[in-house]
Amino acid sequence: EEPKQGQRIFRVDASVSFPGVKPTDFGSQAREVFRKAVAQTSGVSLVKVMIAKVQRLFDDGEECKDATTEICFQVQFGTDFDKASELVRSLKDAEAALAAIGGDA
Repeated sequence: EEPKQGQRIFRVDASVSFPGVKPTDFGSQAREVFRKAVAQTSGVSLVKVMIAKVQRLFDDGEECKDATTEICFQVQFGTDFDKASELVRSLKDAEAALAAIGGDA
């Protein structure tokens, strides 16, 4: 549904980290799998999910000893505030669950 003039549109910007993964390990096939998973989880079409950046994380200006890759992505929701809010809640729940077991989101 196209937004009408003056309507708010919603986008979620998020990032996830993958310890033990180098940016070069996250090639085009892995990116497509990631985008499809995010689209399915978010209830949006694949074209609404964009990977903004894939980067190796650094610790205080130096490379981390272990390879850790951060994936920054965006999901466009148009005027659907409920879907955008649900993704934010899901990401927060995942972050809390990962923190409990020593992971990163």
